[in-house]
Amino acid sequence: MSKKGFTLIEVVLFLAISGGIFAMIMTGISTSTARRRYNDSVNDLVEQIRNAYSATINVENYRVRTEDSSYFCSISSAYKGSYGRKIDSKDTDNYPGRSRCAVYGQLVTFGEQNNTRINRYDIIGLAEIDPRNNIDPDDSDELIQSLKAVWANVINIRQNNTAASSCSASLAGTTSSYLPQWDATIENLSIADPVTGEQVANRSLYRGAILIARSPVSGTVHTFFYTDKNDIALANAGTLEVQNWLSSNSSARSCDGFYNANDYFIINAINNNRFKNDKDLNICVGSEDLFGVANRRRAIRVHADGSTESAVELLSESESVDVCRK
Repeated sequence: MSKKGFTLIEVVLFLAISGGIFAMIMTGISTSTARRRYNDSVNDLVEQIRNAYSATINVENYRVRTEDSSYFCSISSAYKGSYGRKIDSKDTDNYPGRSRCAVYGQLVTFGEQNNTRINRYDIIGLAEIDPRNNIDPDDSDELIQSLKAVWANVINIRQNNTAASSCSASLAGTTSSYLPQWDATIENLSIADPVTGEQVANRSLYRGAILIARSPVSGTVHTFFYTDKNDIALANAGTLEVQNWLSSNSSARSCDGFYNANDYFIINAINNNRFKNDKDLNICVGSEDLFGVANRRRAIRVHADGSTESAVELLSESESVDVCRK
């Protein structure tokens, strides 16, 4: 009685075909998982920027410390009624239940310390505007001028209790940071190839800042974008290095020396005309997890002078190709 079985060639062919099918299935699963993770990271990033609008519109004006002398208003300092550079505080009344300072919005920074982390800072200023400042609420640029009038900023110089002429620097309000999920990176727009002149993807880290603030005069919310350039180009705009500044100014020094030593972010940028709102901001989100997949970058657009969460738009894949790759 003869026995039937598989020849060696048949077994090898079976294993080869099965292995190929298994490899294709695993590749498809891996690509699908990477794309799903990438989409999650992009959507989450959109929500993080939208949250800055929500925090500005639904602001909670709180304090965490007692009031004291300060060169810039903060949740830990009081406005005592004397306008000018320094906020005077000579009494010990802590004014329970109310604050002489106000939270005016959020500063969102990208690429600080060449890091993919996104930082959000409270913008704090005086609760009252200096009446000597003639600010027209119908002027489209009145937000910038009114923030300057209330000495709004994200950092605060506080007089130390140990010496009247000694000051220390700290954040004026609270800060939060966000690291994009699944190794997603926030990148610059496409650039021209130096040889062919064609637009190609620019995978360098995006560095920039968004100012979302409520006007102390009209109460309306506006959006401005920071650029360290004289022109209105927002590509490679540069960012406001808040963390580096705090690290390099961590030691106490004379108050006047502190004030005159370095840039002061919001006010300095206002004085140097660095906030723009005459064109939309586009940024690209990429991921190395999508290697080999077409259209590996998705664009997020923040509309100029936006006032609500709807100012942040996730562009379609086809629109993203135009913005990020060509």
